[in-house]
Amino acid sequence: MDDGVIVRRASVEDYNAVMDINKHVYFGLDYIPSQYLDMAQDPDFALYVCEHEGKVIAFEAVCEVNGGHTLMMRSARVHQDYQGRGLLLKLRKQIEKDFSRNPLVHSIASSLAATVKYRENASFLAKNTLMFERVLFYHTCNIHEAIEKTTVKSNAQQISSQEFCNLFENEKLMKYLFPWQRVAINSWHLRLIAENRRHIDRQKPVIFISQGLEQCGGFLTLGLVIRVPVGLALHLEIYGSSDDTELEKHLYSQMLAVRGLTSEKVHLMSYCETTLEPSVISKLYARLEFDVMDNPFRTLQFFEEDFHPDVAESTKS
Repeated sequence: MDDGVIVRRASVEDYNAVMDINKHVYFGLDYIPSQYLDMAQDPDFALYVCEHEGKVIAFEAVCEVNGGHTLMMRSARVHQDYQGRGLLLKLRKQIEKDFSRNPLVHSIASSLAATVKYRENASFLAKNTLMFERVLFYHTCNIHEAIEKTTVKSNAQQISSQEFCNLFENEKLMKYLFPWQRVAINSWHLRLIAENRRHIDRQKPVIFISQGLEQCGGFLTLGLVIRVPVGLALHLEIYGSSDDTELEKHLYSQMLAVRGLTSEKVHLMSYCETTLEPSVISKLYARLEFDVMDNPFRTLQFFEEDFHPDVAESTKS
């Protein structure tokens, strides 16, 4: 790409241009269409685009998390006609330059799906530490039919985000649920600190815990409902370890919570850490006759790198 590329801050007015980039992203399951305007008006976010001859050709957002100590890279997208030309590197350099004057920032966090070749880039891997990896199960289901097929009625308890964050003080429970000392929510990964509650609230999660969870048994699940171009996506974040009967109680609860939102089929995206045996989820979903979709994601990897302001300064040369 020639020097005619301009990197600039994005705003609400860039909505249509950024949506044009996203027309073919994730087969209609991209969350950006429903979240862009919120990001553009949120003071924790900074949005950037690459522009060439007046056309927006790449986008990335960054959000300050972990009490302002971490820059969480969000929603990197490149127009399909301009991929492989180093545009994300241009965006990253500008972001590093802009935040180099912020003494609070210690690290940069990223999450990459299996479809993103960048996570195999030698330069990226040399600077970034792989924090953990999560498995993704992708199905479609009719919520009403799934509720009817569920044989175990739930005794899972719903809790608020404040009650969820209060659990962070239980060291033993946190090691059971989050062995990597991070909670991942819809491709965010956040440290277990109270300051991150507003970032958890941003996803509007419905949170359930198993009875006896504080004795380190059963599950904690976070259900996120996101409007996507092809309908409704239910992101089910699964933490803990147990059999499929216990997990079914949580699935039943989550589906009851969103039952009134749609009568159409729902895209169910279930994430779990590798501490949970995948056969637990596979066995349950097969019995409920969920449709297995071609999964372009498969896994999500979460990375973090040290942030050094002098890196940004070196990009000027």
